[in-house]
Amino acid sequence: MYVAIDEDAERARARTNAALEGIYGQRVPAIEAAASAGPVADCVREVNQVAAAGAELILFTALFDQREQMERLAAEVLPKLG
Repeated sequence: MYVAIDEDAERARARTNAALEGIYGQRVPAIEAAASAGPVADCVREVNQVAAAGAELILFTALFDQREQMERLAAEVLPKLG
């Protein structure tokens, strides 16, 4: 699951979409829609939705600022998952 934690949801989404376009060489709306980008509460909600849909294993991929994103994921998102 692509993840971008940022209190500014629009900035998180813009950076995520730009990174995904760089990876895939074009805009792919279905992939963009499946990425979690925004404030911690939004990311927690979206990860919980993926788990509730039946995912048994969720792998997280940060598309930018990898170290900072993984630290925030570990400290702010993972402890709040249901």
